[in-house]
Amino acid sequence: MSPRTAIQLNEIRLEKRERIEVAALHLFAQHGFDGTSIAQITKEARISKGLFYTYYESKDAILKHIIQDLLEQVFARFNFPENGKIGDAEFERFINVSLDMVLEDLNKFK
Repeated sequence: MSPRTAIQLNEIRLEKRERIEVAALHLFAQHGFDGTSIAQITKEARISKGLFYTYYESKDAILKHIIQDLLEQVFARFNFPENGKIGDAEFERFINVSLDMVLEDLNKFK
């Protein structure tokens, strides 16, 4: 077996990180942030605690990352004016697209 390439290693890292995030989001939705432990997240993600800490320094850090990622996904779908002001129609579209994104990813919350 030949050594893994840098691309393969990066794909493995991304897959592990995604498993951690999906597990954390699922558990946060089920038990709340305070009711979820890192041990539960690592068990759900099928990883070691050491690997968790390779990617995130704490439970707070993973929550911040999840929220930041979701906000970036929402904002990526819009062309906001340079002055930062949006009209009623654009604001309504912003809300609708945001809700659609949540519905698309609803399986993560189950």
